[in-house]
Amino acid sequence: MASGAPASAAAGAGPAADTPSSAAVRAATAHANGLGRGGAAAGGGPRWRATRGTGRAACRAAAAAAAASRASASESDDVDALSEVSARGSGSTWASSLKLTDARLGATPPRLLRRHPAAVVALALAAVAAAAALATLLLLARPAGGPAAAERRLRVPGSAPHPFPPGGVNDGLLAAVVAACSDGEDAYVYFDRAAGDVVESRDFGAAVAARPCPQVDIMLPAEHRSIGLCTDAAIYIALLGARLLPGPEALPLARYAAACPPSATARLFLEGAPEAWLAPGGPGALHVWVPNFENAVASDRDLHARMQLVLCKARVCERLVAAYLQTLNSSAPVVFTGASARVRGGGHSSLRRAAAGAVRGHTAIDPAALATPPAGGPDYGSFLHVRGKSELKHTAQLLDCWARHPDWPALTVINLTATKKYLAAGNIFVPRPGIPDGPGWPRFDPLPRAELAALQLSSGVHVCPSEREGYGLYLAEGRAAGALVVATDHAPMNEQVTPATGELIRPERRFSQPGPPLPALGRFGNISASVSAEGICEAVGRVLAMPPRRRAELGAAARASFLEERRLLVEAMARVRGLIGEGLRELQRAEGGGEAGRALAKEQQQQQQQQQQQQQQQQQQQQQQQQQQQQQQQQQQQPPSTTRRLRDWWRRRRRRALMRR
Repeated sequence: MASGAPASAAAGAGPAADTPSSAAVRAATAHANGLGRGGAAAGGGPRWRATRGTGRAACRAAAAAAAASRASASESDDVDALSEVSARGSGSTWASSLKLTDARLGATPPRLLRRHPAAVVALALAAVAAAAALATLLLLARPAGGPAAAERRLRVPGSAPHPFPPGGVNDGLLAAVVAACSDGEDAYVYFDRAAGDVVESRDFGAAVAARPCPQVDIMLPAEHRSIGLCTDAAIYIALLGARLLPGPEALPLARYAAACPPSATARLFLEGAPEAWLAPGGPGALHVWVPNFENAVASDRDLHARMQLVLCKARVCERLVAAYLQTLNSSAPVVFTGASARVRGGGHSSLRRAAAGAVRGHTAIDPAALATPPAGGPDYGSFLHVRGKSELKHTAQLLDCWARHPDWPALTVINLTATKKYLAAGNIFVPRPGIPDGPGWPRFDPLPRAELAALQLSSGVHVCPSEREGYGLYLAEGRAAGALVVATDHAPMNEQVTPATGELIRPERRFSQPGPPLPALGRFGNISASVSAEGICEAVGRVLAMPPRRRAELGAAARASFLEERRLLVEAMARVRGLIGEGLRELQRAEGGGEAGRALAKEQQQQQQQQQQQQQQQQQQQQQQQQQQQQQQQQQQQPPSTTRRLRDWWRRRRRRALMRR
């Protein structure tokens, strides 16, 4: 074939004599070139870049299909045209082949299969390979553990096979749970003991259906997963083997109730108790309430009345909740979970008996697990105030006090939102200065947890003038860091900080917020306490008057009290699990029936027999003691024998004879 034939055919000339339909295939080639150049004209636009063998073969096959499609309209010479397409297809791209496939495959007549079966097969194989490559690229491009991931695992160092180090709590486990809980996702969170991982999952089947039901499930939706509540949840996950569930919108309640019936798993509530989460009251449900008592609202009184057990983290919570439940005609036991347990209220006898022995404290994450403590210990001339997101830390009063004393040491304030007046003070330091957000009001990004922990460990005095707290995690973190903590002299703050471990700020006024929303416990006692700038200055002045050695002694005492509470926590957690387990078994016995009911009845009968045997042994011991006492009394009441009288007479004569001499 002449070399000019292709050019003339591409320009619209008639077919050459030695080829049947060269013009049609040349037109298809020009069309393919235009697609490969993004729709540009055949003569313009950039030239195609060379690709490797797979792209070449696919483009050759695609061009062949296009040529055959054109050939269906008119017989033409396609042999030379296909050669030209193959030559030019060596510089084609995957995109052009896919576009050409979309454009021509739908119009492929059955005649194409008869005339060019190899080209059709090659085209199909190229499409399959392209789809597989695209799927692989999408899979690799997805970030591991991102929003699209169904599961994320956080490794806990040193967690396997047991999550607790000797004499303490695994702070790495607590930190991993808090990280998984507080990331804003409505997910399931649990600790996989076999793998030593904290698992954050969005798959109901993997997190619930495929796993055994725990004794406790924690109900906490994403909108309530703050650092404080996530820390509370982490404690129960680590020490009770609990599991964290998502909100009612993300949790299939019917499937969950079928997988873990209420009589098999207690439901623990940290913040609110939506109606959808509550199983029917009475037999078949064990609802455990761990209130942040200062946030309990009166509008939830009907839900509070359906709780079977209440665990309080502070003594003031125990007192106020017990009085509140009496007005609801609730007999739920109220357990103070601090260093000395007390039980108030009635409730079922088994719950009350078990709760009476439940002695444990609350805790927080030790900052030393998140950052390296300084070699020389805290600097007791350095002051720290962690405001966070709360508006109840009396930050404005603290800054007013500090601004009045430019000679005082520097005060580091975390997450401060303040006017330029305080930022201009020479002794107030704010890490990560804020971004201007309105006249005089900068916006501050939150400090990363590791940086905050480093500041907590290096600062020897933590100023914490809270108005109210449910427990006071940042107070516990300061004690764990070995700092001298300055806190408000009001419960529960003064339950953690005492004159033996820190310094107290005299409140200006004690009160309960009148509402709205009306606090449920406010009429049973004062929940809040306000402090003034003068009161803060007085307490800080007393700290500054102390010699550094005294400050270090108080900081060491605070650290020791924190560790003692942890020791009690670890030692007594088994009794808390026993409390919930006994309550669940009693609920199952109330349901009765089936193998489980017979097994529980047999277990109850064995326990009764053991109790009867113990009672019989005690009665026998008491009878023996009574018999011995009676015998002794009889011996004392009997008259002395003749031998005894003669012995006594002889002794008297001997004494008289000795006296005469």
